[in-house]
Amino acid sequence: VLGHASTDCIEEDGGEIRFLSGEWGKSGLPNMEPLWLLRYLPNMPACHIGISVDARGPNNSVTLDEASGNLSLGEAKEIIKRNAADVMIAGTTGTRVHPVKTTHARLWDELAESEDDPSTWSKPFDKNRTGQVISEGACSFILEEEEHAKNRGAEIYAVIRGTASSCVVSKEGVADNRKALVNVINSALKEAGLTPSDIGHINAHGLGTRVDDAIEYLAIKDVFGDAASEIPVTALKSVFGNPGASCGSLELAGSILGLKNGVVPPTLNFSESDPECPLNIVHGEPLKIENRIALNINVTRIGQASAAIIEAV
Repeated sequence: VLGHASTDCIEEDGGEIRFLSGEWGKSGLPNMEPLWLLRYLPNMPACHIGISVDARGPNNSVTLDEASGNLSLGEAKEIIKRNAADVMIAGTTGTRVHPVKTTHARLWDELAESEDDPSTWSKPFDKNRTGQVISEGACSFILEEEEHAKNRGAEIYAVIRGTASSCVVSKEGVADNRKALVNVINSALKEAGLTPSDIGHINAHGLGTRVDDAIEYLAIKDVFGDAASEIPVTALKSVFGNPGASCGSLELAGSILGLKNGVVPPTLNFSESDPECPLNIVHGEPLKIENRIALNINVTRIGQASAAIIEAV
């Protein structure tokens, strides 16, 4: 219903799509059903999951766009640490292919364009990248204390070593994503009691846009120094695109499942290194690795960054 209402206010002229805000009251709003908000409130997934599994503990929703995955993990971790729950479901869901979300993406983001097969459009850190690819997805983790998991015979995939959050925006409203990313990497390392040299690989935000990938490289270099060009980096938005809020959880799951098999999953569509972001991108084949510690980083267009460090078991 919301998608239909929004498309009634869209005009296309010579390939350019514009949302006509002046038409909303006349053409869009009459197509909205009275209870539409209950379908789109961001706390609805957590509510329905809680009802479904009869969970009686803390129930919270983190709504920080692409930074949400690592932060929901961190929130659930802290709830368990303060003995407010034995087990937590920490997950995210996101879509950018809903008509309203797609309109937002067209207005605000650099989207990939090509005459090639769409599966090749997402090219994080590649010299020939043209923008991000929108998508949708969801992912959840079960968190609990180690002894609690062992007592119920659960298979343990990884241990959370550290999580962090930082938002850096100027008084004029200009986001500083580089500084925000540096902050969360350093904070997550501090909580984990690790140094940059302890990290086995980075699962990068890797939007595939010209500016954002270059900024992310600079942030990594600020923390890792000369090792920034050596540490393995994967960017899994090349596989599933950018679903928004769920990207961090999906990326972290990719690293965990890869490390469970002793590898770092590869970045798709990477063929030529860019001098503006000369990272050691894992591509072609999965990279065999013994170091089982991974850093996942995400950042939004408004300067909100998050990080999570896990160690695969």
